[in-house]
Amino acid sequence: MMAYNNGFPVTYPQIPLSPFQPQPTPPQAMTPPTIHADIIQIGSEQEAWNYPTGQMMMLRDDSAILIKTSGANGAPALEVYERRPRRAQEGGSNYVTKEELAEALKALQGGKEAAE
Repeated sequence: MMAYNNGFPVTYPQIPLSPFQPQPTPPQAMTPPTIHADIIQIGSEQEAWNYPTGQMMMLRDDSAILIKTSGANGAPALEVYERRPRRAQEGGSNYVTKEELAEALKALQGGKEAAE
């Protein structure tokens, strides 16, 4: 007499009978790399030329940020970003005051009454 397991002979490979199929793991989102930069305080632009290439510097009086890089031919280059106050936007504001809106509505309502 042969032994049976779940209706199949014991010698058959046993496959678990699960109503749930394993779900595939969703791909992980790529996180942007973290950039760490040391900024050195210096006294003048001339002092920046003494530092190694690939260095960020800031003048002690906060008037400029300097980045020392090297070009394609290996020659060092110094980029200077000067700090300046922000200018007011030209062209005025895109907003209307309450008073301007009331005047415009009054003018529109007055124009309708005159037409009737």
